[in-house]
Parts: sequence; structure tokens; C-alpha cells
Amino acid sequence: MTEAQRAALKWLREHGGNGIFGTRGGVLLAGGEWAPFMRSTWNALERTALVQKRGKRLFVTTEGAQIDCGKTAPRVPVDFLGGRDEP
Repeated sequence: MTEAQRAALKWLREHGGNGIFGTRGGVLLAGGEWAPFMRSTWNALERTALVQKRGKRLFVTTEGAQIDCGKTAPRVPVDFLGGRDEP
């Protein structure tokens, strides 16, 4: 698992364990915040069965909840980068 994948999984777990993809750009909204991760990161986690996508929703799986993400590098919030304004 890459650093970005580990950080994304940790972020999603800390934001309620599920989210919804926005209509523009495929950015994930969870816990009232836009995820600072690209859609390709979520796709990679889905291929490893650590998250599961159902429609526009993304959930942490049982396997994903058991992974030790350890310390991860801080991420720049999407809002700071001119993030999305609607889900």
C-alpha cells in the first residue's frame, strides 16, 4: 500500500468510514469535508478490497477497518486548493 493510500484510508475512517463522490471531478465528501485525495487513490483502495463503492457512495470494508495506517504525512485540504462547492 502506498503512502497516499494509507493516508486516504486513515482519513476516511476518521471521517465516519463512508462518503459520497461529488458531481464534479470525483472528489469524495465525508464527515462534512472534501477529501484531499484523487479519485485514482480511492480506485486503488477499491481494487485491494479495503473500501467498497456502491453507486456514488464509498465505504470502508471490514478489512480496511483492520489495517494499521500508522503515521501519515499531513495533506493539504481541497478547499485550500480551490475545492468543490457542491456534492
